[in-house]
Amino acid sequence: MGFISLTDSTNRISSCFNHLATGAATTELIIIMVVLIDANDTLLLDKFQTALQAASTTSRCEIQLRCVEVTFSDLVQHLVALYRAATHFNPRMAVDIIPVNAAGSPLTPEDKSAKLGFCTYAHVALGGTFDRMHNGHRLLLTTSALHSTERIRVGVAINELLAKKQHASLIQPVDERVSAVREFLQRVTPEGTALDIFPMDEFTGGTTTLASVNAIVVSPETQPAAVKINDTRAANSLPPLAVLVIEYVENHSNLGDDFKLSSGSLRAQDAAANAVSHSDAPP
Repeated sequence: MGFISLTDSTNRISSCFNHLATGAATTELIIIMVVLIDANDTLLLDKFQTALQAASTTSRCEIQLRCVEVTFSDLVQHLVALYRAATHFNPRMAVDIIPVNAAGSPLTPEDKSAKLGFCTYAHVALGGTFDRMHNGHRLLLTTSALHSTERIRVGVAINELLAKKQHASLIQPVDERVSAVREFLQRVTPEGTALDIFPMDEFTGGTTTLASVNAIVVSPETQPAAVKINDTRAANSLPPLAVLVIEYVENHSNLGDDFKLSSGSLRAQDAAANAVSHSDAPP
């Protein structure tokens, strides 16, 4: 296991990344980083990508983002910057960025105080396909964890919701996608958080009739669905959900023309690779 603690200035962080880049390959890499630096520091992000390159043969890379009296906006800025940097290096590499408290544990409701800009809700919902878990999914799921205090509800799309997806036949089985969502959420939520993760065959995932749900996390692409859900909740005499919109994780790699990282682009790349391998096969 590779283990590096980044607890000081940008110079210290850069030297740690340089040390990692020249080190031996590990099966698992954990980087401890504190939110003290400028998330827009391009030199630091270059060093971060160098560290990922050194870890490219690992089975897992985890970034524990240490948060002590850190504002919500600063934390989100770091999450977005680091996930974009990781995606630019390799959109398929599994990089989990875990916000943790001083004890090294996922943030608790007590850590997420209003004075630091956190806006929390007892029950947060979200949905998606979650095929080929990527950094956009990780940002979406982490956002739900940052806003929730008790329960997270995740609908994983099946059946008709997949019919118009690009290369739908290559979408992973729903059991694999549910497991991937559960495994990641268990790493970013404190013990005791209830996780309701289920196959979803219609886009509302039950949120139009559940009075206990308080908020919904969406991407800019799926934000219109949240508006429809709130319209239906109003018709059902239920209060509207707070709509929490994440930023896109941009696609700066060889995944086609889509400006954002997406499962569809990853499937298209796999489909092209499959076509090449079949064409090379002997008759």
